[in-house]
Amino acid sequence: MMYFPMYVFLVCVGGLVLLYCQLYSDDDLSPAEEWARLVSEAREETVDMASAVAKERRVGCHFYNSDCFDVYRCGRSNGRLKVYIYPPVEFLSHSGDPVAPMSMEFEAMLESLYTSEYYTNDPEEACLFVPSIDLLHSRSLKPGLVGRVLNSLKYWGHGRNHLLFNMVYSDSNPLPTDQAIMASSDYGHLRPGYDLAIPIISPLEQPKPPAKRPYLLSYQQVLEPSLQKILSKSPSHLLLSIPPDLPKYLHVLGKATFCLVTLPSNPITHLTDCMAIGSIPVIITPSPPSLPFSQLIDWVEISIQFRPASASSIVPTLQALSPTHLQAMQSALHAAYTAHLSSPARVMLSTLAILDRAVFSGSNHSPPPPANPVLAPPNQGFTALILTYNRVESLFQVITRVSQVESLARVVVVWNHQTIPPPPVEEWPRISKPLKVIQTSANKLSNRFYPYSEIETECVLSLDDDISMLTSDELEFGYQVWREFPDRIVGFPSRTHIYDNTSDQFKYESEWTNDLSMVLTGVSFYHKYWHYLYTAAPTTEQKTIKDWVDKHINCEDIAFNIMVANATGKAPIKVGPRKKFKCSTPSCENAGMLSAASSHLEERSSCLDSFIKIYGHNPLKSVQFRADPVLYKDSFPDSLKMFKDIGSL
Repeated sequence: MMYFPMYVFLVCVGGLVLLYCQLYSDDDLSPAEEWARLVSEAREETVDMASAVAKERRVGCHFYNSDCFDVYRCGRSNGRLKVYIYPPVEFLSHSGDPVAPMSMEFEAMLESLYTSEYYTNDPEEACLFVPSIDLLHSRSLKPGLVGRVLNSLKYWGHGRNHLLFNMVYSDSNPLPTDQAIMASSDYGHLRPGYDLAIPIISPLEQPKPPAKRPYLLSYQQVLEPSLQKILSKSPSHLLLSIPPDLPKYLHVLGKATFCLVTLPSNPITHLTDCMAIGSIPVIITPSPPSLPFSQLIDWVEISIQFRPASASSIVPTLQALSPTHLQAMQSALHAAYTAHLSSPARVMLSTLAILDRAVFSGSNHSPPPPANPVLAPPNQGFTALILTYNRVESLFQVITRVSQVESLARVVVVWNHQTIPPPPVEEWPRISKPLKVIQTSANKLSNRFYPYSEIETECVLSLDDDISMLTSDELEFGYQVWREFPDRIVGFPSRTHIYDNTSDQFKYESEWTNDLSMVLTGVSFYHKYWHYLYTAAPTTEQKTIKDWVDKHINCEDIAFNIMVANATGKAPIKVGPRKKFKCSTPSCENAGMLSAASSHLEERSSCLDSFIKIYGHNPLKSVQFRADPVLYKDSFPDSLKMFKDIGSL
């Protein structure tokens, strides 16, 4: 009989245990607690050194290349981005060392994803995959081991639809990431329209902003000699020199209103340190930088950017800012940093917000990306993009002439010389429209077709720096014709191609004939979409041709015409009767011009034939068509003509 009470006791204890398990099952854990449990229970796995390694990063990837990114996989989630995280695994080398130990920052990033609306535990529903391997600090990682781990992932598939994070990168130790999207601070090697620029998280906490900062501008003691020399000429009571040792650096950084930042910065967190402390970044860069989260942050509102050649105007420019403008910049800086850069979780969620926009660009919650134009755009004017090397006199003539065109919105000068800086500000022509000068970091003809953020209009007028004969009426008429045909190249100097049966080659022809299949980009209108396509070079053919053009510094206009014709299946449009656009002699004869040289034609013919053979077919379309303004040759009073000054041959 004494066993009965014991039996009752055991039944009660078992019931309590069962009740406890039911009350505290996994279903009752919060998402953050679930993630903490997954991390704590992560299994160990030794890397198989006989397994295959992931390939090196593929260069020609973008979101519209189905080889790199399967957009159809993203259609299973009702128009919202869904992301799958691989369960945490601690991968070990054969010596027992962790391949990529998980840092607190990366664990916090993954936790924010796991607890967000983006997460899905169903890989079949996922648009993106995020491996739980920590690549934030790649300098300490071994590419061979990392490549084997990535290639072993169940859904890797050459990195298609995978997202990897890398903050502290190494040029000498690149990781084999194949087709995966890289969210990286390696701003100089991002694939346009595919990889994302992310910040290196600052260890500083946001302090309460002081009522007044004693200095105007802080700068680091270790600075380029040219910048150091310029700053030494400014009043010393305005400038604060920051010592290199960390304790003093952290102590004095916030004492200046502005913070001088050179890219790449040293320390690597300098940009985000300045932002964290509430000091407005003054960024020195020779070319337009890829700044963190530029899709979400308006860097014009929260920073000031200078070319190295304009460094002498830094202090006067900062002193000229009004208190109202300064307060607005500080408020915008605080808001942007807090929302996007202040913590690992903010960095992760901002990255996903950008990808959500990029992938679901057709939905209501995001604007569409640049696309192949088919409808006439609103009359917002055009941006004149002038490529120059060092011909200042003719460049200024071109700027002055194009500034007189009614529909001009702004002028962007691409200064393609790296050792000779552009002239000082006071020497440039005074025009009524905004003028921006961009000094490139390398002398490449492809710089003409880069999608600069300064191009805010849909229409681009591409100009050489020696096209000085066109009138305002001709350029205005050309723009109006382009508005009717926004998917075409619309311009003035036309060329054609011919096929030589004897040599089985295509030849470039510059004779004045009625046939045309190309309009040269020395003076032509087109949609800015083509800049994105040319720069991204999504196909092997386009990338091969773009690389050839950059190497040989020739034939970029032929490559551009073939690319557009291949995408549209349409011919360009020539505007007006003019066939001569620049003069090489005072009498304006063609003799001596580059385009008149037989060797030049041979080189151009070789380019044309090679490019067509790379494509495997001839995309160019020959037409006999020219657009002229109504009444321009009729004997009517000028008051009846909209475009009066149309040049002759």
